[in-house]
Parts: sequence; structure tokens; C-alpha cells
Amino acid sequence: MMTHGFHALKILTAAVVLALGVANAQSRIVASVPFDFEVANRYMERGEYTFTIDLSRATVLVQGHGNDSAAFALSHSTQAGKIDQDAKLIFNRYGDRYFLSQVRSAGMADGRELQQSRKERELLDTSSTKPAIVALIVKARGVAKAAP
Repeated sequence: MMTHGFHALKILTAAVVLALGVANAQSRIVASVPFDFEVANRYMERGEYTFTIDLSRATVLVQGHGNDSAAFALSHSTQAGKIDQDAKLIFNRYGDRYFLSQVRSAGMADGRELQQSRKERELLDTSSTKPAIVALIVKARGVAKAAP
């Protein structure tokens, strides 16, 4: 009888520890974005930004350094298929307009896909071509390099 109670207590303790870890799960990516972009219907000028992924709230917070720009975007999980050493910011490009589409932390197999903004949906509806995908690779030291 005592063994079953002890076993149940161990399982409960492990579940609480895991829940607390998930509730506080956040990751940050600092990158210099070399072009103007939009996220959650907000215009962001080129510059340095911190992208904070909050798994417990399923959001991505984008904060500009020195320009007071900030935006929250709702997100959902997306599978990358492999674990990358570098973080990635994925943008959809329509002509000269960029929309943040995904944020992927270094060392993780999955990332966060952002909901399309109203402006992006309008462009998608009126455009006859699909958007170009632009990946901004963020090296461990925060140096970003764009990849087509």
C-alpha cells in the first residue's frame, strides 16, 4: 500500500516539474533585420530586434532596439523536420513587402508559425503569384545572414 502511494507521489512530482518547465518556456533571438517588415499588422523598420517565443501563451513578441517598435503575434507549432544549429526567421515576400512568417530557435526541432495578418491575406488574395520565402539565419553570436 505504501509503495503505491510513493509511486503516485513520484509521478505527480514529475508532472508538476514538467508543467512548470513548459509554463516558463521562453526563448529569445536577437537579430539585425536588413529590410522593413510587418508582423501582426504592425510595420517594423529595418534594424535590430529581439524575438521572444513564449510557448505557454503561444505568442511571439517582437521588440525593436532603439526604435520603440513592438508587436505581439499569435503562433502555433510547426515542425522543421530537423534540428538546426542556428536560429531562423522566415519571411514571406510580396514584391518589396516582407511579412514575418516563422520563428525557429537554435537547437529545436520545431518552430512557431505566425498567423497571417489582414494585410498579408489581402495581398495573397489579390496576387496571382505565391510569396517568395526569405530565411534570415541568425548565427549563435547574433549575426544574421539572409538566404533566399
